[in-house]
Amino acid sequence: AARRLGRALFDFGQQQTLTGLNVQLRRTLSEKEALLAQKDLLMQEVNHRVQNSLQLVNSMLHLQMRQTSDDEVKGHFEEASRRIMAISAVHHRLWRADHIQNVDFGSYLEELRDGLVEGWGSAWAGRIKVNSDHVMLPTNQAVVLALVVTELLTNAVKYAYEGRLGSIDV
Repeated sequence: AARRLGRALFDFGQQQTLTGLNVQLRRTLSEKEALLAQKDLLMQEVNHRVQNSLQLVNSMLHLQMRQTSDDEVKGHFEEASRRIMAISAVHHRLWRADHIQNVDFGSYLEELRDGLVEGWGSAWAGRIKVNSDHVMLPTNQAVVLALVVTELLTNAVKYAYEGRLGSIDV
């Protein structure tokens, strides 16, 4: 009887400890969820500010480009603008991605094309086709390749059809 009483008291103590640990675990999980919600809110604000800043820089470049008559200077402004746009596209893509270490390059190319077409005018909308598998690339490689593709597309738009509309396949 003493052994059973000792065992019951021991079991009761274990149950109390377990109950206390469960309460502490629930409290910790609740605090973690609140911190994650705060982090998400802050990240949304940072994302918004970065996108706005990139857009502002791009707009300033376009204003400066319009104010010069020197074609070489305009070319430098256009190059800077394309690079800003590529960085903005990567940032936008990373913000929406589940894994920021890698980028789905096929989808990224389509977004990049859409952004470029927006700047070149709607007449180019159906002219530039992207044919790509959904390949995951490390972010640093995707950025470099995006700059290369941006440059190639820009050159194709300018020179492939002597400045007129034409089809371009990526």
